[in-house]
Amino acid sequence: MKKLFLHILVYLVLLLLPLGIFSAAGESVPDRRQNAFTAVLNDKYRLLGSVPGPRIIFIGGSSLPFGLKSARIEEAFGRPVIDFGVYASLGTKVMAELALPLLCEGDLVVLAPETDAQTYSLYFNAGVLWEAGSEERGMFRHLEWPEKTELFYHYFGWLADRIRLSGSEDIPEGTLYARSSFDRFGDLAYPREGNLMPGGFDASQPVTLEGLQNDAFFDWIEAWTARAEAKGARVFFSFSPVNAAAVRFSAQEASDLEAYIDSRLPGKRLGLLADFTYEPELFYNTNYHLNDAGARIHTEKLIGLLAEAGPLPAPVPPGPPPSLEPSSASETVPDASAPAETLPYDPNAEGFVIEEIGGFLYVTGLKDAWKDRTELTLPAAFAGRPVSGLGAYALSGSRAEHLVIPGCYRMFDLFVFAGCPQLARIDLGLTDPGASSVPLNGLFDGASPQLKVYVPSGTYTAYSSDYNWRSYRSFLVETP
Repeated sequence: MKKLFLHILVYLVLLLLPLGIFSAAGESVPDRRQNAFTAVLNDKYRLLGSVPGPRIIFIGGSSLPFGLKSARIEEAFGRPVIDFGVYASLGTKVMAELALPLLCEGDLVVLAPETDAQTYSLYFNAGVLWEAGSEERGMFRHLEWPEKTELFYHYFGWLADRIRLSGSEDIPEGTLYARSSFDRFGDLAYPREGNLMPGGFDASQPVTLEGLQNDAFFDWIEAWTARAEAKGARVFFSFSPVNAAAVRFSAQEASDLEAYIDSRLPGKRLGLLADFTYEPELFYNTNYHLNDAGARIHTEKLIGLLAEAGPLPAPVPPGPPPSLEPSSASETVPDASAPAETLPYDPNAEGFVIEEIGGFLYVTGLKDAWKDRTELTLPAAFAGRPVSGLGAYALSGSRAEHLVIPGCYRMFDLFVFAGCPQLARIDLGLTDPGASSVPLNGLFDGASPQLKVYVPSGTYTAYSSDYNWRSYRSFLVETP
């Protein structure tokens, strides 16, 4: 019996020793995602635990930091405001679980998940949570056991990813999807002007209401609300901003969803879907992300609805823009559509069809005479202006094996590389992936299966952590 015990002990040591060595190695290397936008979860968790109540707290995904001007809400009601929204892929349930123990008497809480079937579910992404919350792992104790178990299973995968990125560069300061681009309220301070999306919306992400009347999700929300109210908080359920150009639901479907929410959370719905459906010019790079003008309008809409719902006092009318604490985010964003000087002639423009769409120049086609070329470089300028976008099927019929895309290209449509069966390498010049707009899926649909996209040296971490580009990690390679 003693011999059997020793054999089992040796077996366990041999089994666990490699895992222990691997864990120590992974934990010791630099975390290159410490300045990723997802890591702001650590700061928001600390903020929620340190600011005394009563407070106004918004819980949801990335539509909150893109859509709120929390300083204005604080000015309007004279109460601290916390933007507890990070990334929809973390899951609404997890964000609510993390916030619950930190709620206190008198808090007013607004749950505002993105209007999408995934965020209206019990969805949970353990890998993203490791990426987002590894600094404050104590917050994981607030999760339910199935999520804790899933976190354990994903731990070694997260370590492997951390080791893989250790030779790359940190995400630069002052870029859109950087942790340092958030202000003291948890809002995104990075300036966002205009709409970067081809046609004004992301065609790969139509907004429908299918799957939103999710009984399992609202059962859990009801129970969570009861626990929050037992702590003395008041809870509202609201909607995210929605791009009108992406709407694929009827007024009747919207009314049916609102009635369903009323039946599950009586008296707690804040506003109608129509209240938060805005024109495309108020959005930035996804169908849920507002630009600065949209955030100001959305914030005033929320202030009005909160004042009507109570128990807050009448809001203070808007005054001069509040003075926020300095942010390390850039104060200006280059406007690619309005260069200060006329750009020199680019001979590469001769081979492409170039059109103006939404005030920007796009490559929308490849001329027949250039379709047999094995190497192509997209034009940086045309008629003295920068070329900023690449349209759907723009390169269809090309036999190119190698494509160079200059750094001025910021807007990419669906199916851009479809119909290029021999394309194996793309050299991408854009150094700030957050300054671009790419569809959340479909960018490389129809492209060659051997295609690899080489991003500029030192930007791989930024690309692989970016809100949209991360969907295409399997294509990305860092230029040596």
